[in-house]
Amino acid sequence: MLNSKRLRALLLGLGAIFVLFLAVQVYQSFQHRGKVGVRVAVLPNDSILYVDSKKTKPGKIYMTKGSHTLLASRVDFGNDTKTINTADVTKNETIYMLPAANTPAAK
Repeated sequence: MLNSKRLRALLLGLGAIFVLFLAVQVYQSFQHRGKVGVRVAVLPNDSILYVDSKKTKPGKIYMTKGSHTLLASRVDFGNDTKTINTADVTKNETIYMLPAANTPAAK
C-alpha cells in the first residue's frame, strides 16, 4: 500500500501532467483562432510543400480564411500548383498535391 508521502507525490505528478496538458490545449486553441484547418497530402511523400510561398509540412494546416496557393515540388518532378479558397474546402476533404515525373530519372 502507498504511504502518504508517495500518494502525495503521485497526486502532485498527475496534477502537474494535467495542468501541462490543459496549457497546451489552451495555447493551441489561441494559435488556431480565426483560422481554418485544411488537410493536405503530398505524394511522393518526400515532395516539398509550400503554402503561399512558405515551406510547410503536409497534414492539417491552419490557414487564415480566404484564398491560398499550394505548391508541391520534388527533384526531377514538375510542380503541382493549386489555388484554394478555404470557404470551398469541406470539413473532411483532403487536398492532394501530386507532382508529376518529368525526367527520365524520375520515371
